Amino acid sequence: MKLAKGPRPREVHVFALVFTAIGLWNFARGLSDLTQVRTLLEYWTVSQWSRDAVIVAVSARFTIVLIPVIAVWAFASTIARILVTIMAALSLLLLIEQVQLFAAGAPVDRFRIASVLAGAFAVMYLYTVPARYWFREGAHGVAKAFE
Repeated sequence: MKLAKGPRPREVHVFALVFTAIGLWNFARGLSDLTQVRTLLEYWTVSQWSRDAVIVAVSARFTIVLIPVIAVWAFASTIARILVTIMAALSLLLLIEQVQLFAAGAPVDRFRIASVLAGAFAVMYLYTVPARYWFREGAHGVAKAFE
């Protein structure tokens, strides 16, 4: 992969900033409440997790968030743009559960709702006219390298 050429449009900067902020916030929340994260991991995997393993899992999750951000921002990766679009769509589907819990009077994680909506709006910025043009030009730069 080659670095994308030309200045990045504001929309790409907004996407990178929002996704990185959401990732940092989730990272900080995970590290501040390792007991809750451990409980969730043990529920999902049906195995015991040490404190160190939970910290590694929280760190890995943050790294996984940063990979598509870097791929989009630095390399104008169309594949990364498609992947974050799919993940944002799946996250929006999970909001249905949060809305049902809220309607039933159960406590909901308001930050999770806000972060999913912010992430979805950030992904929509990747499909604006300036961003689409930048992705197209970045892709042409990579295609020309193989000619």
